Amino acid sequence: MRRAHEWFTGTLICLSTVVACQPEIDLEAERAALFHADESWAAAAEAGDVERIFVRQFVRQSRDVEGFTIAWTPTGAEVSSTADVGYTFGAWDRTVPGPDGTLVSSTGNYVSIWHKQADGSWRCSVEISNLGALPMR
Repeated sequence: MRRAHEWFTGTLICLSTVVACQPEIDLEAERAALFHADESWAAAAEAGDVERIFVRQFVRQSRDVEGFTIAWTPTGAEVSSTADVGYTFGAWDRTVPGPDGTLVSSTGNYVSIWHKQADGSWRCSVEISNLGALPMR
């Protein structure tokens, strides 16, 4: 019994040391960094900075279409407790030529899922959007 007690005590001490040595994550700072990453991504898309946008082929083709514009505005960001994954959400608007050549504008909402990279930057891995305003609750 004494041996089990010593093992249990030793295990608790080791676990306490590991937990105490973990750096504290500033979730508010991580949330702000993620929000800023989405803002920067939106600015890059609006400016046509294809190299900073991961859907390069789509953006290249779209930027060549007369009258095409796309913009989005993040309104919130959340990060996991480990600050390695997060999501942003907001509104978007887009203008494209319709079938008859006249410009057609549309708006909607989006959610983007981001993963933190080894260098500390955030990279969007999934973007989900819908057309139209969200219903009010």
